[in-house]
Amino acid sequence: MGTRAFPEINHYKPQGYSTCTESDEITYEYYELPSDIQLTQTEFEAMKMLLSKAVSRYNHRVSYKYKQMKILSGNYGIQYEAKLDKKGNKIVEINAFAKEEGEQKEYKELTTKRFVVFDGGSSYFNTVINLKRKKAAPVFIHGFA
Repeated sequence: MGTRAFPEINHYKPQGYSTCTESDEITYEYYELPSDIQLTQTEFEAMKMLLSKAVSRYNHRVSYKYKQMKILSGNYGIQYEAKLDKKGNKIVEINAFAKEEGEQKEYKELTTKRFVVFDGGSSYFNTVINLKRKKAAPVFIHGFA
């Protein structure tokens, strides 16, 4: 599987992670996973905006009956990995998880290893963002906790 390299002009390379508050209740910390494809600062900002919109759309779609499954508050770690799809479009795979206080040992390898869980409700979710199309796939949560 070959990848095409983009020019190295204006690449954004966070040192470990960057913190961004998307609302008064949700805080995202971004962790870049190893990839041959890098995001520019503009693409990184677009990814954050598209992720915020995807979470908002997800919350809007959740019915009152399942309101406990909304992504409403907390400190989320966002692992992201840039790739090229078959058409050469730059996509970003998002792996999100609620960060727990006092679990810092668990978070030491967030820029090198994907954080994987198989349940946990809205504390863990994924989506894929297509930067060229400026679209995010629907947020997928990890079952009911």
